[in-house]
Amino acid sequence: MQRNQLPFAAFFSLLLLVLTLSGCGPTIKVDDKTYYCLAPSEEKQLRDIAQITMLNQKKGTLTREEYQHIRTTAPELEIKYTGHRFGKAFAKWTFPDKQIIVEMYGYLLTDTMEFNLHVRRNAYGRAAKESLTRENPKQIRRMPRP
Repeated sequence: MQRNQLPFAAFFSLLLLVLTLSGCGPTIKVDDKTYYCLAPSEEKQLRDIAQITMLNQKKGTLTREEYQHIRTTAPELEIKYTGHRFGKAFAKWTFPDKQIIVEMYGYLLTDTMEFNLHVRRNAYGRAAKESLTRENPKQIRRMPRP
């Protein structure tokens, strides 16, 4: 390598390193705005948090069958973004007569993330299959079960 090409090569290598390490995470477009969203491994963490939250409920909250199903089945996950890694995530388990939903909201996967637990019962013996977040379907990012 010639002497005057060395600074150029070093600069190019440094530029490539900076671009690789800069926040080039996954993004999602919502209402003409682009937000950083969670990576697949972070979405799995949300599922795990929801599962642990449900399994640590007081005795009597879940039947034995519900406890076993939640312990062995990953929840369906829907995330509604309203900012960079900010919004609501719904982890759902569906049973014949109800849906159990853990709602996580705020800055996802941070210490400030908050939780709500919802149980949706169906009077006809079938669980409702409609999403809680149908107000703007463009904001919903459906995640397949692992």
